[in-house]
Amino acid sequence: MKKNCTVSRFNKAIVDISYREDKEGKSAFWDHYTFQLITNYPTRVVGTTNNAMFLKNAIKDHGFSLPISQIPPIIGLRPYSSDDFHGLLIIPGSHSQSHKHPHYETRMKNETNLIKDACNRGRPVLGICAGAWKIWELLGGEEVEVYNHKSRSMGRISNDGKIGNNVKMHHLKIQFGSTLADAMYGKAAGNQKVFASHPVANSVHEKAMSSNNIPSNMKIAAWSSWRANNAPVNKSPEENVIEAAETFYGVPMLLIQWHPEAFKADEPDGEYHRNILSYMAKAGDTYYWKQKMLLELKKKYQPDQEGKQTSFILFLISLSFFLFLSFLLRRIPFDWKILLAANDLLRISPT
Repeated sequence: MKKNCTVSRFNKAIVDISYREDKEGKSAFWDHYTFQLITNYPTRVVGTTNNAMFLKNAIKDHGFSLPISQIPPIIGLRPYSSDDFHGLLIIPGSHSQSHKHPHYETRMKNETNLIKDACNRGRPVLGICAGAWKIWELLGGEEVEVYNHKSRSMGRISNDGKIGNNVKMHHLKIQFGSTLADAMYGKAAGNQKVFASHPVANSVHEKAMSSNNIPSNMKIAAWSSWRANNAPVNKSPEENVIEAAETFYGVPMLLIQWHPEAFKADEPDGEYHRNILSYMAKAGDTYYWKQKMLLELKKKYQPDQEGKQTSFILFLISLSFFLFLSFLLRRIPFDWKILLAANDLLRISPT
């Protein structure tokens, strides 16, 4: 009999995860299972090929269901209608044999469209491992090969639903004052001492983001540092490899080279890594409410003879609401383009 654990979702914005067929659906199951388990946020499958049959089969094969939903909502290659409200977008990694799957090229094209759409909308994006390279290259960056950053195997989900096999390879040097630092450490990020230990990270990648050509709106947020004590004896990971990057301004886009979702809360630095997922999910909440607010204001207020005054009042409402939500998330940079777009949307011309 399958164990079905449910949690209260309240009004949390649904998190979209790009679909992948790696390992016959086991990788997609990993994506949704770990994110739901750590954040308590609902997830949805986007960019689906073959009606996500690999994922459905993987769910049936496990002795337990996803923490929130038996099968997450599934939408196809053209996911968003005008009234579709959604939160964070996740671009996951790829298995080394992913390119052999029949729908691999379709996935790559679809993820390109998803990323471009997110950039146009001002939508928060989290890229993990190969997903980070994908976004980095699409924004104009380059890749570089690394030779000692791949451990024996990736993390696994045991038969009782616990995450394990998280092999730590090296420590991290986190950029003080970055969004990543705030996501990991919260209020403690203002204290320099919090970075003294350099958090430990797993590593399963053979490529990394290159510093030769950094996209114009991106900055480096973390680098690899010294070898972890329990790293495989035949591996000495290169230091100063880019491990994370983020946007300078606007709604956050965070590219992570390691797998924060593979950490348990009681592991060394595990809580800090898991905080990244929760932080980005909350960024998705802000984006979600911005969409709803603008649509409701557009529906509620109709053109009248005092168009300029009405437009100004609505602009102030938009400004105060966005500032309030940004304050709750503490370190999400302010994007004036969003407010200007809102003002244009609500502007009323006198008749």
